Amino acid sequence: MSTCKFKRADGRSDKQIRPYEMTQALLNRADGSARFTQTPSSVLCAVYGPMEVRIRDEKVDQATIEVHYKPLASVSSIRDRWVEHSIRRVFEGVILTNLNPSTLIRIELQEMSAHGSTLSAAFNAATVALMDAGVPMQTLVASVTCAIDEQDRMLLDPTAEETKSASSVHIFAFDTNARDILFSDSIGTFDQAQYEQCYKLCQAAAEKTIEFIRKATTKRLLTQAQQIKSGKA
Repeated sequence: MSTCKFKRADGRSDKQIRPYEMTQALLNRADGSARFTQTPSSVLCAVYGPMEVRIRDEKVDQATIEVHYKPLASVSSIRDRWVEHSIRRVFEGVILTNLNPSTLIRIELQEMSAHGSTLSAAFNAATVALMDAGVPMQTLVASVTCAIDEQDRMLLDPTAEETKSASSVHIFAFDTNARDILFSDSIGTFDQAQYEQCYKLCQAAAEKTIEFIRKATTKRLLTQAQQIKSGKA
């Protein structure tokens, strides 16, 4: 008797994430920038600072973190404000803000292609852009999304279509070692066992995300070093 493995509309298995792409130092006027793509979903991030902060926003013992999120659509929504709040809260706890008191670090995110799991892509883009800007952080942040479909299948890195038809959607962000959870948001109908299963799947996928970010960053730095050595930089 032959068995047929489940394949999603884009050809992936249920536990398979889409290919990652990452590019840093894209914007000359930003202190750091990056584009993180979970093919084809893509988010561009620019980081400015530490820089002068307005008196009303100044914190004498730490830097102020400001996040702006622009959706692919020209009109922002209440959800976009929630996205800004969520990203700001996570990075306020990750960035070593005490090292740059009375300054501002501004994180600007722009959706370039929205095909599902864009909040995870935004978290990952912000991490890479902050690295590019040299902003000191106590840990990296890696985010993964999981959806549960109507047949109770766990779908990692869901597309927009899978998200729309899902019974529930779960978004997680983890630290460097994928041990501590930094962010969690769930919507829909699910039980505790399903939540824990999604958590474990996203935790394992976050480890691979961190590994990808580290390898891509190391490769870029080695390339820059070789260019400097050869006088091409």
